[in-house]
Amino acid sequence: MDKEPNNILFVVDNLLPGGTTKHILNLHSELSKKNKNIYIAAFNSNSILIDKNKLIQIPLFNSNGKKSLLGFLWSIIILVKFIKNQKIEIIHSHKRYSDLLSRIASRITFIPHLSTCHGIFNKQSFLSPFGDFTIATGSSSSKILQNVFHKKRDKIEIIKNILFDDENIIISKRKLKLTSSNNFCWIGYSSPDKNLELLFQSLNYLVENFKISNFTCYLKVLYTDIEFVQKQIAKLKLIKYINLVNDDTFSLELFNSVSFGILTSKSEGGSPPYVILEAAKFKKPYISTNINDIPEFIVHNKNGLLTSLNHIELAENIKLLLDNTNLSKKLGIEAFKTFTKHQKNNLMIEETLKVYNRIINAK
Repeated sequence: MDKEPNNILFVVDNLLPGGTTKHILNLHSELSKKNKNIYIAAFNSNSILIDKNKLIQIPLFNSNGKKSLLGFLWSIIILVKFIKNQKIEIIHSHKRYSDLLSRIASRITFIPHLSTCHGIFNKQSFLSPFGDFTIATGSSSSKILQNVFHKKRDKIEIIKNILFDDENIIISKRKLKLTSSNNFCWIGYSSPDKNLELLFQSLNYLVENFKISNFTCYLKVLYTDIEFVQKQIAKLKLIKYINLVNDDTFSLELFNSVSFGILTSKSEGGSPPYVILEAAKFKKPYISTNINDIPEFIVHNKNGLLTSLNHIELAENIKLLLDNTNLSKKLGIEAFKTFTKHQKNNLMIEETLKVYNRIINAK
């Protein structure tokens, strides 16, 4: 009879707000319900949803917030000691530095290593530190793992994101104050990959070229990004059209209050990103950049809109949904249908457990 792992360690770069954190917390919660001992090691964490006895901080960063060689070596020592003390049977890592640390720690302790790939769409071809087995989030990421990182197909599993109903997240009774019926949102953080600049360029084009002024874009970013983003908004004279909402505003609350969402990323690790699933749950469509595995969920002009990394094209798509509310509602209904089918067809936890079992029983 095959052995099942009971002591599992997740290693992740950080547990700050974002899709990776949602993914980790979902796995942690659901696997814990199956009587698995789930531990998490992270470089940064502000999560209050994890038992402190199950969470360890690893010091990759120095006091100045920069990665250091000493911190890297110290992190390996901490991980190895923790693995031995807790009798960890398998490591599941997320993102590049976590993958590299986990690969070294797993070799020292002679336990298997699984990784969920992130950040592979930037076309970097240097040696990948991905684990013995790798979870891809769609066919595009699977092909890149094979063609660019030379992973064998039998070492890759495709497991897509699903949206879990978190009992701790209750949509607030307070409603966002909408300034008009023409409203949409963008959720993310200020980084080159999230491409907030593309959003600002398209909004500026809406105002300056299409002469559209009766819209509000609700922008949710990290607290640490707010000052920087405010300066950008002021510089582009978009204050009238952008409403910065609090970082503690739930995404579900936001999607309950807007007409559609916008994603401007240059790359996304999840398939689909959680924001697209959250919007679809509330029958709200997404205008998304046509990248990675996103077209496996969004079909252009059927349940959402796909756009290139061109601000004029994005502005045209925004204008289309602002001008045609019936189309926006129709796309939202179809997005919800796709969401319900996606949820039924994706048994993320069961599939992940099968991968764990296969790895530790591999000869």
